[in-house]
This record gives sequence, structure tokens and C-alpha cells, in this order.
Amino acid sequence: FFFKQKTAYEIYQCDWSSDVCSSDLVAEPSGHPGSRGPALVLLRCRPDAGEGHTLMPASRPLILAIDSGSSSVRTIVAELPARVLADAREPVPWLHPHHGWVELDPIALWESVRRTIAQALVNAGTDEADIAGVAITSHRETVVLWDRRTGEPLHNAVVWISKQTDDIVRGWEESGLGAEFAPRTGLRNDSFFSAGKLAWLLDNVPDARRRAEAGEIIAGTIDCWLLWNITGGVHATDPSCASRTALFNLERGEWDADLCSMLGIPVGLLPEVLPSDGDFGQVRADLLPSRPPVRGRWSCIVPTPWNSSVRCRSPRSEEHTSELQSH
Repeated sequence: FFFKQKTAYEIYQCDWSSDVCSSDLVAEPSGHPGSRGPALVLLRCRPDAGEGHTLMPASRPLILAIDSGSSSVRTIVAELPARVLADAREPVPWLHPHHGWVELDPIALWESVRRTIAQALVNAGTDEADIAGVAITSHRETVVLWDRRTGEPLHNAVVWISKQTDDIVRGWEESGLGAEFAPRTGLRNDSFFSAGKLAWLLDNVPDARRRAEAGEIIAGTIDCWLLWNITGGVHATDPSCASRTALFNLERGEWDADLCSMLGIPVGLLPEVLPSDGDFGQVRADLLPSRPPVRGRWSCIVPTPWNSSVRCRSPRSEEHTSELQSH
């Protein structure tokens, strides 16, 4: 675990095999040459930590954290600062319609999230009314395309590792567009990132391009897809996810409309980019009746001098821009 904090504080280590948590680590910040502040956190065992430590009853309020990884979905119930009370997990099956293609079913993914939310609350022995806020983390480059009105996906999600976009990326490179990416987005022209996947969906899903230009459909990475379903219609992401699409202009802190036009991607498809600690709406009532806010979008908590985008409180700020450019 890495945290960018100016003071030491206790974090909690989890034995993943048994789901028994213990609080025998203390985080101590350590400076790093050239950093604006402490870049790494050193972990040491607490001198009073012993065997067989058991969890104390939770101090309300609680945090519900949704971790949508490449191979599994996990929902965690935790009390601050980082004590895991319980979790629930389900595998995420990959689909391989052709050699080198990797996709996943976005509806099945969302249903797994729903089930793990419910099960995590049961495992924690807590009521949903105790949840003060919800946070989302996910793999970032995977892309979903869905109907703006109904929320129905038009196709499977194209996963970050999929190679079905290689021909598109190669064509951009041969036409000279490849040179446009790095100065604008900080990323190279590569199938790994979301731009090629979105172009592939527009070119290969029947009627997708016409509907995109008409504003009937929208797109997003997995965090955005889950947020839409959790809130009942908020179409937003944060700079850490947007910066991995190869469509986000680092200097301006916004979608690069010129680059999108060059690539044939309507910028209206893309979600609003909010600060990472911004207001992402409320959980819909049929999921959690108390409707807690969604306030955390830490998609990659690695606060080192070469990747400080986690500090994106103001995506247009000079500090944010310079940190992303250094990345």
C-alpha cells in the first residue's frame, strides 16, 4: 500500500486467504528526492502487535468500496481510516470471441457488483444505513458503449488487454496520427489504451457511429459504467481514468476535441471529468435506500513522483497539469 500523507497513521493488513484482518502495520511517510512532499510510505510492524488480534466493533459511519478488477469484483465494508470489516467477491469471466480478443459482459459485471454489495453488508453484520459513502476503483482502459436512455450496452466491453484494435492503431500510425498522442495525452498510440477500443466499437457495432453522432449513446471506462448503474444515470469519470484513454489533454485538463475529431470519435460520447474527490452523485434508492454519496474514485493509488494524478482535486490546476506531464 502507498499513501501520500504528511503524517504517519495506522493502516490495516489483511490476510486474504482467511479474511482475518489485523492492525499490525504503521505507515510512516518517507521523502523522495525531487518530490513535492512525501512520496512513499514505509511500513513497519507495530511493537505492540501480537498474534490472534481480533476486530473490534465498527465505529460508524462506514465506507463501501467497490473494486472491479480484471479477474474479480470485490466489495469491501471498512471503517476509517482503513480497517476492513468484511468483503464479498465474485470472479469476472473473460470472453474470447476470436484469438487475441478479450471482452467481458457489462451486464454480468454489474450484476456481480450488486450481489457483492449485498453480501458484503451481510458479512459485515451491518445495515446499509451505516454506509456514509461509496468509493469505486477499477481497471481503467476497458471501454463500454451503452444507450443513453435505457442504459443497455451495445456490445461487450473491450478489455484493456484485447488486441482487436491493432489494425486501427496501425492505421493511425501509418497516417501520421500516431505523433499526435504523446504531446497531447502523454500516452503513445497503442491498443492498450481506450481510444482504439472506442474507435473499434464505433466501426464494428451496427449503427453505432450514427447513433453516437446523434447523441443517442454514450461511452466510458468500467468506473464510469459502474457509476452510471450505481447512481441511476450519472455519466462522469475522474482525471486518473480519463488520462488513460489517450483522449484526455493533459495541458488543458479536458477531453481533446481536436484529437477526437482526427480519430473520428464524437467528443459528446465521453463523460464529464470531475475531481477525484468530487461529488459523483448518490447511490440509487433501490440499491441502498439511505442513498449515500459516491465521493471516492481512486483508480490508481500510487503517489510517486512519476504518477501523482491521484491528487487531482482540480483537474485544471497548474499543479495537476505539471504532475501529469511529469508522468
